[in-house]
Amino acid sequence: VLELVKALFVRMTPNLSGWTEALESFLNDRGYKLATKDNLRRRFSTAYHWYLVLTITVAEHVANLVSCRTRPLNVEDGSVSDHERVQPSEYLRVQCPLCFGGNDWRRTLRSVDVIVCIDACFTQKRSRNARDDVTQDPPNPTQTNFISEFDVKAMEAHVEACRNANGTRKRSRVLAADGDGYENGMKIPISVLDACGDSFIAANEKREKASTRYFADTGLMAMLCHHDRVL
Repeated sequence: VLELVKALFVRMTPNLSGWTEALESFLNDRGYKLATKDNLRRRFSTAYHWYLVLTITVAEHVANLVSCRTRPLNVEDGSVSDHERVQPSEYLRVQCPLCFGGNDWRRTLRSVDVIVCIDACFTQKRSRNARDDVTQDPPNPTQTNFISEFDVKAMEAHVEACRNANGTRKRSRVLAADGDGYENGMKIPISVLDACGDSFIAANEKREKASTRYFADTGLMAMLCHHDRVL
């Protein structure tokens, strides 16, 4: 059942609450009524979480057994040849053999290796630990990296400096007597355009996309190769 739910959530938005409510209703119609409300949801969520942790740990253990004879490359080590230094890591070769598997993986220095994708919908979030202590979960072996807040602030300042230097010009507006009007070349009133722009939460930097009380990070980025494989 856990593997079925895992395969299902790969192909649709994960929703443990909806899954357990449907299962509880299915059992209730057949005379198997649960005594405690939300008991199935909490227990199934815990079981599903540790099942995912177990599958990740097993995959990491198998990968380590397969590559146990492979010596990790150290760029500072003088014994490493120039050919070994320019080869992609084992992780990249596994993720997409077409991009990083061959000896001639980089045919030109101008070719693009990865594509950075920004999640503008802010649906991907990382939960904050409720007790602000070290979680009991084992370390996640997947290649996930979080940019420090210092680097994010530095890039934000750089972008703002570039914007101020370029000096973007606003379209001239023709105001009517009642305060509304039209932009040059537009047939839609300014009030309609402003209302449409304000309706997009992702484009409004003044609105909080997700509660920082429950989530440590409220926007994630993904790196893809030429073949849309997540790196």
